[in-house]
Amino acid sequence: MELMIYPKTFQDLRTLQAERKFVEEPCYPGAPDEDTRVRCESWINDLLEELILNVEQNPQKNFVKAEILKAWSNFEEEDTEEAEQAWEYFSRIMAILGFSISDEELNECLHGTANE
Repeated sequence: MELMIYPKTFQDLRTLQAERKFVEEPCYPGAPDEDTRVRCESWINDLLEELILNVEQNPQKNFVKAEILKAWSNFEEEDTEEAEQAWEYFSRIMAILGFSISDEELNECLHGTANE
């Protein structure tokens, strides 16, 4: 699936990148310590930077999913709360890019079997 990339897309990705992440929210208690928060935030920001630099040349859902899977691998050893919060950020990124993934695709991603 080809994505429609607009100037606002990059603005929204940069806005998300600038946001302080893994802080307390209504359904998330926040990272257990500042080192964890900064580490997890940097992984999301690295993903955002990769997308900002490359999605225009590669505006494909499969490209974005592959980048998310790379980022996801960083969270596999983190606590469940941080991993779930990472998926919240991934969902926001996909919404900015104009798509979502099904529960089946998400399950495949979480178990490393996605291969679209």
